[in-house]
Amino acid sequence: ENIGGADEERGEGLHGRHNHTPAENVCVWVDLEDGEPVAKVSGIVRHALIFGVRYTVKRTFTFKRNQNSFTFRDEITNNGFTTKPLYLLYHFNLGYPLISESTQLLIDAVKIIPQNDFAAPMLKDWNKMTPPEPDYRQRNYYHYLEASEDGWRSYAVQNKAIDTRMTVRFHSPIMDKIFQWKNLAAGDYI
Repeated sequence: ENIGGADEERGEGLHGRHNHTPAENVCVWVDLEDGEPVAKVSGIVRHALIFGVRYTVKRTFTFKRNQNSFTFRDEITNNGFTTKPLYLLYHFNLGYPLISESTQLLIDAVKIIPQNDFAAPMLKDWNKMTPPEPDYRQRNYYHYLEASEDGWRSYAVQNKAIDTRMTVRFHSPIMDKIFQWKNLAAGDYI
């Protein structure tokens, strides 16, 4: 599966087939957790290629009343007969008004690596947002995150000017880095 740019030779669009594959068995229901109603939505996306991977992803979103957050959990099952590598990309494109000159990226990385030679000289400014620029060239960085004692990793995007913060937390023993795609081009400001 492709998690990078489009691969026309293999017939894969940007970031592979997963985001273009409709879910099946989509369900919506309400559960009670600690006596409180909780809305849940789930669905299954199936991947199967001859001479390739055969797996399913069951994603469940959970929304709790009176909270400004949600969680999702993925259950990934290899339905094939051999072990195959699995590539995961959790992709969040954030834009204006959350992203602006007053935005702070809060990433407590143990190591930051520029993706290429172009981004390397701007490493010191990885977390600075500038006004949109017509000819801005994207800059990308790998941030290696250390897990907390309970195994969670997190990062946040905060804009105090609009009193808004988005925090992403994930629990995984193998997902130890995030990829920052910094594109502050006018019209594409993400």
